[in-house]
Amino acid sequence: MEETTVIEYENQDKSMRLLKILNISFMSLLILTVGVLSFLLYNAYTGKFISKDVTVIQANAPANALQPSIETIKRYAREPFSLTAYAPKFSDNIDEKLVFYDSTYGEVWMPLLKDVPLNTIDNSKYHSAENGFKYYVEDDKIKSLVGIDVSAHNGDIDWKKVKAAGVDFAFVRIGLRTYGTGIAKFDDSYKKNIKGATDAGLKVGVYFFSQAVTVEEALEESNMLLNAIDIFDITFPVVYDWEVIYDDEARTDDVKVEDFTDCAIAFCENVKNNGYVPMIYAGRKLCYLKYDLSRLAEYDFWIADYNKEASYYYDYKVWQYSAEGKIDGIKGAVDL
Repeated sequence: MEETTVIEYENQDKSMRLLKILNISFMSLLILTVGVLSFLLYNAYTGKFISKDVTVIQANAPANALQPSIETIKRYAREPFSLTAYAPKFSDNIDEKLVFYDSTYGEVWMPLLKDVPLNTIDNSKYHSAENGFKYYVEDDKIKSLVGIDVSAHNGDIDWKKVKAAGVDFAFVRIGLRTYGTGIAKFDDSYKKNIKGATDAGLKVGVYFFSQAVTVEEALEESNMLLNAIDIFDITFPVVYDWEVIYDDEARTDDVKVEDFTDCAIAFCENVKNNGYVPMIYAGRKLCYLKYDLSRLAEYDFWIADYNKEASYYYDYKVWQYSAEGKIDGIKGAVDL
């Protein structure tokens, strides 16, 4: 009787040890499975298993997957939209260089981006008039328009005289964000300038001087602008004008390229979804060094390039060639 009891206890002990081993194996397999699934889901959401060429920010993306998320956009934009982020593609041909002059380094170069439309304008067809205006002449016909941009800094403008001086269009500043405190506010003269330019027969576009550091701020600026122009007939593009502050410390000094480009896209998409033509204003150097141009290829550009010839490599629709223009009807210098 005692021997049988000992054998039964030994058998029970073996069964318990086997059960513990099975439990440990099952739990290890479960943890490994959860880990693999988590890894796959994370990589799928972050685009690592999507085509290297394009990553689409989906409407159902988790809040921590890609920034800015579509949920953030919907909270701030007048109309929802999606962002498509294209990875930059560089030319593998060493002879395809983008060369420009830098005040610190002198002549510098970088590889030319593929899939970003190139400038195809023939500089030899630009002609300067005695009044400082430039014209693009082809087949003995002027194929360009003369334009200016204005803000409250230009004071009271006699728009009839501006029109009579040969100006065809004007970009009017709607508002600005301060670079120190980050407060967004309206230009004091935007209503007067839009009405005056429109009544004089000029084509009118508008712009917002941005110092956005987040997508939320860029959308706040675009919504301010869209609400302000709703009562006007805007016939030229609506422009995102973000500029570097050179002579002072600014809250925008450390904005990353990705965030910087996201802000421009958010502004432009909101503008486009509200029925206007978006455009980006920038200096030539800022475009080369700060924007991810591969993600902005679908938008028109207004380029500030103060050289005798337009030297910007990529496609542009507006060339700002002077900040010292003199026009009847405006006191002081004006951009041409």
